[in-house]
Amino acid sequence: MALAPGAHGRAGAPRAEGDADAPPPCITMQKTLGETMHAHTDNCFPGDGSRAEILDATPVLEILLIEDDPDLSALIMEYLDMESMRCDNAMTGAAGLDLALNGGGIGYDCIILDLNLPLLDGLSVCHELRHRGIMTPVIMLTARDRLEDKLQGFSHGADDYLCKPFEMQELIARINVLANRKYKNSLLQCDSLIMDVAGRSATRGGKRLSLSAIEWKLLHLLLASSPRPVSKQKLLFEIWGESPPDSDSLKVHIHNLRKAVDLPGETPLLQTVPGHGYVLCAKR
Repeated sequence: MALAPGAHGRAGAPRAEGDADAPPPCITMQKTLGETMHAHTDNCFPGDGSRAEILDATPVLEILLIEDDPDLSALIMEYLDMESMRCDNAMTGAAGLDLALNGGGIGYDCIILDLNLPLLDGLSVCHELRHRGIMTPVIMLTARDRLEDKLQGFSHGADDYLCKPFEMQELIARINVLANRKYKNSLLQCDSLIMDVAGRSATRGGKRLSLSAIEWKLLHLLLASSPRPVSKQKLLFEIWGESPPDSDSLKVHIHNLRKAVDLPGETPLLQTVPGHGYVLCAKR
């Protein structure tokens, strides 16, 4: 869609009264521009030379937009696409909650949540996410600008609060601040397997792992989603974009990653989920 007039991307102006009816439940799954994977030859893992190249640790951000206004949703999704972010859109609170809890193995980096939603309001969605242990950053969108409304949003677990209408550049900036925080300031860990994303290193039981570029990316995707599984389709798209090789190539890389990660004497972590994909978790 063409960007709306008002060149700075101001979004969220109130709808006319005739548009007040909520649309039926709907989920939009968006694929955006293919991810560019940057390679580095410095600060790499020790290895045999052929495994020295690793990937940039900065991932494409996965955004969940829960907004029932189709025009505003389309505008936000277009701007996210321009920023090389990928976005799923749910148009009811119930559909958004289901995606956040069972989103096909996708670990969302940020949730943009409207307050007034059909079937389940934004406050209830946020409260339920926190109750279920989902700590993904949440930005609430609403026309309510009173202090009491903002405090109520924060008390239900929101991380940020943006009043309509808003500038699209501000929304993008807020997403980047919240979503990138976990990649810059935290380690990814499953059992004794630890990945330092910023430092571009991975260890298992204190032993530094030697990984190829593709193995590093696979490990990052699986750890970021753990203990939730990641589908084969998502792994193929994340690694190779719109032109993936046959599935045998993925199997070979998973086999090599399993050998690197599941060291002798350590609990096996890289599990196959039949008919779906792979997951990093300790067997119970």
